[in-house]
Amino acid sequence: MTNSLLFVLVALGTLNCNSFSSTTEESSFGLVQEEVSEQAILSEAETCFLYTEGTESQDSTFVSLKVNVDSVTGFMHWQPWQTDGAYGTITAVRSDNIIRGMHNYVIEGSEQSEEVIFKISNGKLYKASGELTEDSGEEIILRFKNPDEAVFKYEFREIDCSLFERF
Repeated sequence: MTNSLLFVLVALGTLNCNSFSSTTEESSFGLVQEEVSEQAILSEAETCFLYTEGTESQDSTFVSLKVNVDSVTGFMHWQPWQTDGAYGTITAVRSDNIIRGMHNYVIEGSEQSEEVIFKISNGKLYKASGELTEDSGEEIILRFKNPDEAVFKYEFREIDCSLFERF
């Protein structure tokens, strides 16, 4: 009993040393869940996120973001299992908890640009999905046909930035 109490006290002390502000809430199972605030994510420090999908979570998308007031820069790497992926930079602007901009990337040796919209909510990053149109010119640019109808479909979880290499 004493060891269990000591473990809980040490764990709580460690959580309180975290530099990010957070709130806690009790789940239906009686466990305390920590929720990272949007302000912590929208700080000038780089914050990284991961989304996995597939039958064994073998496909992944990694996103890193760095916010400087209302300007956002970052990196995104989409890596499906056993095939080429896409990787490139993000340049965007932030309005409240919405980040909107362009993802300039390389896929199968070709350069492309695609409009991206993210939302920060409940300590997570959500990426919008919707119908895209292609602007043809010197380069291919994909834009949302109806940005207001985009759905925040992909939920990314925050991860340690050192887990991924950038190209």
